[in-house]
Amino acid sequence: MVEQLTEAAMLMMVGMVVVFTFLSLLMGGIHAIALFVRKFPAPSTETVISSAEPMQNDGNQRISSGKVAAITAAIHLHRNRQK
Repeated sequence: MVEQLTEAAMLMMVGMVVVFTFLSLLMGGIHAIALFVRKFPAPSTETVISSAEPMQNDGNQRISSGKVAAITAAIHLHRNRQK
């Protein structure tokens, strides 16, 4: 009985050491990657996507009825799928 408890305690300690070591290495790796990214930032690329820019509607531009119908159908389909 004592041998089994000793073996169980030893197995538990080995498991805890393995998990602690793995998590410590994981945290160290994450910190190393963060340090590397801060030291060597990626070159900034400025790409302008015209469709991603918000539209300025000054009253002269009209949204076509086809776009309104497509948006309305998409919203209707989305709401019906959630039910």
